[in-house]
Amino acid sequence: GIDAIIVQDFGLAKYLIDNFPHLPIHASTQMTVHNLQGVLELEKLGFDRVVLSRELSCEEIEYICKIKNNLTKPKLMRKHCILIAFALTALGCFAQPKASTPQKIVSADNGLMCPVWSPDGKLFAFTSDNFFGLWVANADGKNVVRLSDENGVGYKYLWDTTGESLIVRTSKLVEGRVFHELKTINVASLSTNTIVPLQRNLSTPSLCNDGMIATSRSQVVNIKGVKEERQLDAYSIMVAAPFDATSMLAEFADYSDKPIINPALSPDGKQIAFQIAGKGLFVCNADGTKLKNIGRGSYPVWTADSRYVIAAQVKDNGEVITSSELVAISPETTASKVVLSIEGMIPLTTSVSPDGSRLLFENAADGCIYITNLK
Repeated sequence: GIDAIIVQDFGLAKYLIDNFPHLPIHASTQMTVHNLQGVLELEKLGFDRVVLSRELSCEEIEYICKIKNNLTKPKLMRKHCILIAFALTALGCFAQPKASTPQKIVSADNGLMCPVWSPDGKLFAFTSDNFFGLWVANADGKNVVRLSDENGVGYKYLWDTTGESLIVRTSKLVEGRVFHELKTINVASLSTNTIVPLQRNLSTPSLCNDGMIATSRSQVVNIKGVKEERQLDAYSIMVAAPFDATSMLAEFADYSDKPIINPALSPDGKQIAFQIAGKGLFVCNADGTKLKNIGRGSYPVWTADSRYVIAAQVKDNGEVITSSELVAISPETTASKVVLSIEGMIPLTTSVSPDGSRLLFENAADGCIYITNLK
């Protein structure tokens, strides 16, 4: 059965206390209870345990526990004593992912980047410097096949829902102007299918819940190129209109002059992680509400269980990136812990396997693709 329920919301707590008087109720650390008065008040309301604010020092916690025990009568302690604890900020207490020693699985003369797992985790795709060309390989890095040698084809490419094809946007220079084409490439037959023919101002594509492909801030197409006007969700807006998204989403008004970079939708479809240029790493609900800064990081991806954001924390000398480490960040607490930090490696873009057990990443130090186990 249930031992207790940890609650942050007072309304929910009152409902549980009134209707389930024998169910222990614990006050969450998100209530930010940080003094003796708060503990005593929660006891009066019917809470059985308080998890103190993580900002408290050990001395402050010891003081609250000592005074609380002295003030409480023995009878009350035996029956209704509020137990005091503190929240460990280390992500280890939340069973966050940690990487094993990485192994190089794909290398080339030119730099490789942006690996992405297929939906079934049996294959992964990747591109090279400046998003030139596109390749696919088995999960172990063997049987590498070149899918395309086109310019820009590796920028924000997508796997379709079946895992049989990649959805790509090419870039072609025509009389000094850049044109784009949207098409699919079948990874088995290498056949291509044009969805949107060569044109100007074709946005980076994103997949909608119904399998349609968003190609602008107000338009989607199906695999046959049939267009439909619709109001896009927050994630598709971020992908299709990164420079306008902050002015289109109500809770982003404070950042209306900043573009959104590298949006990533959580596997459960409930949250989005992304960068706001010059402002840090953020998360919000899938509908664009509850915007929250979760710290510093680039190229965010989600773990398979949608509990953590993995991001690269990079350092540079003003010209080039000099070092990087991968961190796991809890969107709920914003606490972070290093997942991968190896001297001589500069991990940047990453991809978590669908089952959550493996992590692909590009190492900018040698331009190769590496894999590591997550545990």
